[in-house]
Amino acid sequence: MRFNVRDCAVYGVKRPLIIFVGWVDNSIEKIVIKIENETIFEKQLSKSFSKIKSFSLGAAVNVRRINYHFDFYAVDDRGFYHRIYSYKSTLFDRIIKKIKSLLYKNVTFIRRHFTDIDYKSTEAISEQKYNEWIKKHECFSPKIKYEYNPLISIVMPVYNVKGRYLRACIDSILRQSYENFEICIADDCSTAEDTINTLKEYQKKDKRIKVFFREQNGHISNATNSALNLATGEFVGLMDNDDELMPNALNEVVKVLNQDKTLDFIYSDEDKIDEYGNRSDPHFKPDYAKDTFYGGNYICHFSVIRRKVIEEIGRFRTGYEGAQDFDLFLRVLDRTDKIYHIDKILYHWRMIPGSTALDSSSKNYAGEAGKRALEDLLEKKGVKANVNVMVNTHYFIEYLLEKKVTIDLIIHSDGKNDLVIDRLVRMATEIEFDNYRIVIITDESDYYEFILSKYLTQERFVTIPSTNNITRDINRYARISKADLLLLLKKECEILSFNALEVMAGYTIQDDVGVVGGKVVDERGFGLASGYYLQKGNLLGIPKPSYPGDYGTYGSLLTQYNYKIVESECYMVKTKDFIEIGGLDETVDYRVASYLICVQLYYRGLRNVVIPHIEIMFTAYNDITQEEMKVLSKRINSIGCNIERDKYYNVNFSSKHIYKLPG
Repeated sequence: MRFNVRDCAVYGVKRPLIIFVGWVDNSIEKIVIKIENETIFEKQLSKSFSKIKSFSLGAAVNVRRINYHFDFYAVDDRGFYHRIYSYKSTLFDRIIKKIKSLLYKNVTFIRRHFTDIDYKSTEAISEQKYNEWIKKHECFSPKIKYEYNPLISIVMPVYNVKGRYLRACIDSILRQSYENFEICIADDCSTAEDTINTLKEYQKKDKRIKVFFREQNGHISNATNSALNLATGEFVGLMDNDDELMPNALNEVVKVLNQDKTLDFIYSDEDKIDEYGNRSDPHFKPDYAKDTFYGGNYICHFSVIRRKVIEEIGRFRTGYEGAQDFDLFLRVLDRTDKIYHIDKILYHWRMIPGSTALDSSSKNYAGEAGKRALEDLLEKKGVKANVNVMVNTHYFIEYLLEKKVTIDLIIHSDGKNDLVIDRLVRMATEIEFDNYRIVIITDESDYYEFILSKYLTQERFVTIPSTNNITRDINRYARISKADLLLLLKKECEILSFNALEVMAGYTIQDDVGVVGGKVVDERGFGLASGYYLQKGNLLGIPKPSYPGDYGTYGSLLTQYNYKIVESECYMVKTKDFIEIGGLDETVDYRVASYLICVQLYYRGLRNVVIPHIEIMFTAYNDITQEEMKVLSKRINSIGCNIERDKYYNVNFSSKHIYKLPG
């Protein structure tokens, strides 16, 4: 049985809370916590097609004691108990943590826990900061006379929404500066008189408002399709019955359509609004990023889609309620690549009790519905993959290897290094994938061959003479490699995830994928790096160190994510792609040369992907220097790639501090 405990701690004096984070292999059914053989907590783990199951438990301890000795057990599918961890908690320890939490009550959990870490919080943008940004930076395109003025049908299902919210919603559409629209409403057999009376009032108020009263409740997909029956516009805008549009929303959409009439799908940024009209929690989105989107529906609102495309794919499907938009978008984006992102806030998502905007768990069926939608799409495309629900509506896709690919794991190590030997032996023991070979480029071939031959078979490793130029040596070997894929690993690194090679290979072999990487962590499991955005000549990576189990901003440390640049410590690439672009640039250092590999493949239309649950421990990590950054920028400019704007990073964010608003 395989497992990895990433974090364990106990907080609280009178009523302690125990935190337990890690992963176990897929044979484990549940986690059990005991005190002196008495079970105090157990957690059933959800089924997963992946080879590991992650867990993050928070359990209240009801047993009253001064000191505690916890034993943690993983229970497998045969009912056998495996003790995987023990933890002692003293009263003194908990009092100290309590005092620290009071002293630092406004900082994050991990800073309270590990006070020696200068942790940079990734907490949400404050309402005050956002309102300051609105005053300084928010602007919209002026209304002008357009050559192309398509009719846009705003489609809205309605069910028992309070009249005041429905009024605010419809009024926000009627206030649009662009006026060639219609509002197509389907009431899903509401029982609230307030809702029905409001609809009848507005039906008489404006001839552009069409209302259909369903005689039977059919839930949101059927209701939206009923609203679509009323639509005559060339484009359809999707709207929830209690949300609001910015007055310039449709004008911004039509402006884009006048620039490119072939577009089929346009979406915008959004924020949230409370019942008093206060705005908060802006969602500044990337341009379309396939792997990021497959990890969760970040597109959401405001979405405008060509009606012909919606009709061609069969409209909204029943059985996917809770993820009906995600299901529709997946099928639309499988049909067209004519998509455009407007990087402006055009939509306000209403926060009211029971709303998904306020509580993502308010639709606990949505995650499973989204999983089915992804599985349907992949099956239709003939792609074999496992889809796992991570948290709520975030998904991890594991592409399955249908053919036996070969991997050369390349390490450059000058001089004798016992630590390199230890890491390689551990990885060879732990890694499950067996169709790979370790290639050690070194000036101490006899040393490595003598020691490694004691632990590994001759087929598992090979040594190559080094010329003391890491980029030249790797290029020289790559040209003669017979492997399908190359995994470049720095000698200071160790791959911790036992299924890393097969998961990374599953992504790398996809025709439209370039470089694939993981999350670089220190010896305590704190995240140091994953991928980078390149915005206005600056590299922006994850705030670090991020604590073990951190989901990251927008789930960037939870699911597969697209970046322009993948961290250089450990990455995988197709051998043929590596050769076609000329390999590593031999005139710059290894890190810059590796980043250039990512940019060149991105520039060729390939997607670079980071898989954050693939962890690579690195004990000597340093950020890129200013000198390296200058060299990188110069080289990127020379190949014609834009260093000013990264499509995976929203222009409204700061170009100096990731996911922060500019001053």
